[in-house]
Amino acid sequence: MRHHYSNVAAEDVSSEPQAPSKVQTILQNKYVAIIVVIALLIAIAYFTIIYRISLLQFFGFYEPDGFYHFSVVRAAINNGFAVPKALGISGWPQHAPVGEPDGLYWITLVPYFIIGRLGVSYYTIMRLIPILFAFLDILGAYLLSRYMSKDRLFGLLAMLFVALSLGDAARTSGTIYRGDTFLPFFFILALVFAIEVSRAQKRNWKIIFCVASAVLLSVCNLVWNGAPFATAAFIVSLMVLLFVAYIWDRENLLHDCGYLIATLVIWFVLVRMYLALGYISIQTFTGFDFIPILVMIIAFWALLYWLSKNRMSFIMFTKNAIHRMAFVFIVSIVGTIAFYVAFPSTVTAIFVTNGFIITNNFGATIQELQPPTSQFLFASFGYSLLTTPMSAFIWLASVLPQSSLVILLIWLIAVLSFIPYFFMQVYDSGTGLLSGKAKIRFDINPGFIVVFSYFILTAYLEMHAIRFNSLLSVPLAIMSAYTLYWLLSFSLSLSNRRAMYVTAAAMLLFMVLIGVVLVYYDGIYGSNLSPADSINPSFISALQWFKGNSANSSVVLTLWPDGSLVEGVANRTSVTDSVGSQNGTKALPFATWILNSSDDPRFLLSPINGKPDYLLVRTPWLLETDGIYVESGLNPNNTQAYGLESAISFTENENSTNKLLGIKTPQGNFTVNIARNLTTNGTSISAYLPGPNGNYYFDAVAFFDIDNSNFSIFTNPYRTNKTINQSVIVMYSGKPRPGLFINLTGSYVMEPGLANSNMIKWLFFCNTYACVWDNNIAKLRMVYYNQDTKIFRIIYNSTANSTA
Repeated sequence: MRHHYSNVAAEDVSSEPQAPSKVQTILQNKYVAIIVVIALLIAIAYFTIIYRISLLQFFGFYEPDGFYHFSVVRAAINNGFAVPKALGISGWPQHAPVGEPDGLYWITLVPYFIIGRLGVSYYTIMRLIPILFAFLDILGAYLLSRYMSKDRLFGLLAMLFVALSLGDAARTSGTIYRGDTFLPFFFILALVFAIEVSRAQKRNWKIIFCVASAVLLSVCNLVWNGAPFATAAFIVSLMVLLFVAYIWDRENLLHDCGYLIATLVIWFVLVRMYLALGYISIQTFTGFDFIPILVMIIAFWALLYWLSKNRMSFIMFTKNAIHRMAFVFIVSIVGTIAFYVAFPSTVTAIFVTNGFIITNNFGATIQELQPPTSQFLFASFGYSLLTTPMSAFIWLASVLPQSSLVILLIWLIAVLSFIPYFFMQVYDSGTGLLSGKAKIRFDINPGFIVVFSYFILTAYLEMHAIRFNSLLSVPLAIMSAYTLYWLLSFSLSLSNRRAMYVTAAAMLLFMVLIGVVLVYYDGIYGSNLSPADSINPSFISALQWFKGNSANSSVVLTLWPDGSLVEGVANRTSVTDSVGSQNGTKALPFATWILNSSDDPRFLLSPINGKPDYLLVRTPWLLETDGIYVESGLNPNNTQAYGLESAISFTENENSTNKLLGIKTPQGNFTVNIARNLTTNGTSISAYLPGPNGNYYFDAVAFFDIDNSNFSIFTNPYRTNKTINQSVIVMYSGKPRPGLFINLTGSYVMEPGLANSNMIKWLFFCNTYACVWDNNIAKLRMVYYNQDTKIFRIIYNSTANSTA
């Protein structure tokens, strides 16, 4: 007998329900329902705002990328609201093209065009609009939840879980301006219209929903270069629907999959149009190499649809669900292998160059591309992480050895762990709060399958890199809420009233505890949130000074993240920045130059720099030494040569002949001995580590005055076999502190490679009087200093010529 897909998901197939309990009767009361809904909506709004406004107390944006995007928006407004193809202050001497899609900037330009005349600045819009998209994420979660159950309680729980999700807040807090902040809502709407295709009864409506879904899917490409994730998730949803429709013999659903394939065709036409207009640059799936993928999907659908129509002629493949499942499995394996053999470069483009798996040096050091740890997962999602079987496996992947094979196996097991959800779907034909009409039964619900597919892909991506936690946050919130909602519904369906009350009370208590834990961790998150990449008021002050004290045409050489702030705050040209020109031709040679021990200026004169006017260096670079080292491509077997330890405590002692400064580091204790013995050899100063058989002396000890950048360097006067091949820098302030003869403010113990590097010379051994980095081709003259930032004017010898 042929089965047809029914749109009545809540159709009652069980016996008549029992009389509602007192609890259910209370919840069915419309006044109680209104109060509960209003209370939850207020809580959702409160938590959404309170956990996303902490960053607004800081100037600018959360990370350097935001400052770069601000520069592009500023240039667009000055250019008649046309997004520039190349940012004139990004990259030097060849300006770097704007690589992000135009839609990322339209997110600000459109509302500014509308309300800018009211006095609202584009700076304010850029800082606040991510919070608006937090509310849109919450709305999207509600829209998707309505396809899984009509009960408002489930929808409100899903919304609340998104509001409390730090994974979502990590991208939707004020001042965070990124493409993955804006993409989820457009993608959710694309999924909503895709589901409506399968629910619509008339062909015209199916076509309308099909086109709407394609348009919204293409908007994802307009706002973020990472949009191939959305395309992949749509394809996964389509393929799962296709498999399920064939295996369970749902001919109507199988037919509707053809409309969803048409959605992909329309989407592809749209993104090709965006490419032709220059709105986006090439992304994975947007090139013509997507056509073989599309052809394979069409062929697979046509085969299954034809078999479904002619099932009696091919009974071996269509006899029952087991036969159909085996056929789908075999065809999928054979098709995948054949596609890889025929188009290996396409597979590589999807899984490597798209960023799903990162292998280059920058990927190894950029924090958001690292696999998640347990601490990160619980910080992002709290204990709601463990409220679904699959998310528990996501956590398991974070504690096992990281390898692609391990992650793939865990993900496959996680997908299988989700199968029971198909046997315990909750349907509610009412629209109240646990109206008593909820049924737990098996059925093929396209809405559920789409959300599930959305979840499994984002879960897989999250196992590889923490950058996907915001994309995972909405489907994880929906599925976590669904688990709790199902358990509560099951409790209230028990025939034994005592058992019902006990289990329902236990479930409510469990839900409250999870909410309390989420609120607790969110509170810690909100109170400790600060800008990334050591963006601080001192750095901003330096850039504001530079803006007012340098020519508009000035070119600045600095580390790539800081280059974006040079552009955004000072409105000056940077040789490299965090978005437009972070590439091997500039960033890697600069990183190598930073850690070089020679003051050879050939890097300054090379064509990739065009003889910049200023060099900006920052003390936080010391904390990024490991990343700079890896990205520079220096000998990986020599990393210890650039080790660094920061002092964690100080002690001071003084007697008639000596002053002893005790400095404790995480690895041990050592003492800086300032001798005041007046002998024929003069005063000696040295750093040593006391040992049982005598002192072990460091190579050198230096002193740096944080108030005026003055410095002194003392080499080890005791040349014995008891030496330590390291150096010490002691930072102090000339402003006295009661009870101390030297006001120590910090100290570093450095390996020889770092101690002799250009970075240390610039940070500590260059001031207005002298500079250790000096030669007859180019010299540095300090023009600005604070405890975070030094700015040097680069003075070139008039006879210096550019060299390769």
